[in-house]
Amino acid sequence: MWTEVVFEGATASRGLELAARLRLAGLVLNQDFTWAYIPKAPEEPAPPELFEKNVSLVIIGFRDPALATFYTLKWQR
Repeated sequence: MWTEVVFEGATASRGLELAARLRLAGLVLNQDFTWAYIPKAPEEPAPPELFEKNVSLVIIGFRDPALATFYTLKWQR
């Protein structure tokens, strides 16, 4: 089971930076952690109630929930 940490409003380059930091710390991509970038949806006229938020996301999943907690606290702004 994976524990996910979500960074709202993050860019793809920020996701790459976070993944690089995890690799430098000795974690292995797709074994210890995963990451994904979800871009902001294109601007289209629509009633605001149809969308909760329209922001880009970086999602990092950790196999070990303790690592998710550690990095959440470490990267908290």
